[in-house]
Amino acid sequence: MNLRWFGTPVRFILPFSRLKQVRHALDFGNLYQLVNGSGDPNVNLEQGRLNPAYKQIAEIGAKYNWYNPWRLSDFVGIAECWHFEYWGPVAGGYASVHKSNT
Repeated sequence: MNLRWFGTPVRFILPFSRLKQVRHALDFGNLYQLVNGSGDPNVNLEQGRLNPAYKQIAEIGAKYNWYNPWRLSDFVGIAECWHFEYWGPVAGGYASVHKSNT
């Protein structure tokens, strides 16, 4: 699914389930381009997280439970300043994922 946020191309990743959590993810094309797709933590900090576009997305996103996960910004392994995940409540409690026979 292709979305736009403030004119920015956004890739929506389908929900997946882990330990009774349903999570959604957004990849922001403008942030990806800022770092040329680099997973280098220093590049992601200097060219990504310190950029006003990242700060705006992170600030607004946090109001709606969207976060750039710490595991992608902790200077251990690969960094992805463009990747945000939804870590908020699911309507009606936790969602369960099951295989349909239809």
